[in-house]
Amino acid sequence: MEMESTIIVPSSSSSSVDSNIGPIALSSDDSGGDTNSNRLAAARKRKRLGPTYKLWGFGDERTILMELAAGLRESGRLPLPSELLRTLEAKGVLNRRNVTREEISSKLHGLKTKFLSAINKGGPGNKSSDQKLYELSKEVWPELLLMAPELI
Repeated sequence: MEMESTIIVPSSSSSSVDSNIGPIALSSDDSGGDTNSNRLAAARKRKRLGPTYKLWGFGDERTILMELAAGLRESGRLPLPSELLRTLEAKGVLNRRNVTREEISSKLHGLKTKFLSAINKGGPGNKSSDQKLYELSKEVWPELLLMAPELI
């Protein structure tokens, strides 16, 4: 339903002697104007999306490091992210669902960075979870400890 109203405001006679300005027309159009009700209606129509971030839990981080360590012991090399993902999916051990190879790769990079940071700080933090991840990371990336042999 379209409503339009027009208000005509007479020009002021005291504004200017030589002014030829006629009446001013103000209009309000509910179909496309920038009114409060239009903005509220548009807001109601918009889909509400959930958060786009996904967090990794401690259990998943521990599981990933355990699988990496097992792969290193078995074959003498770390599994590729795609191999790790196939193994984790086959076992069904991750709490996080629909994980991609890129997400696993990014998580591996993050865990390695976290381990390097702990090495540079002189060891893991005080939290039990940090200490467990640190110990597993020592199995997965022992070469990184060569930079700080006092932590072995």
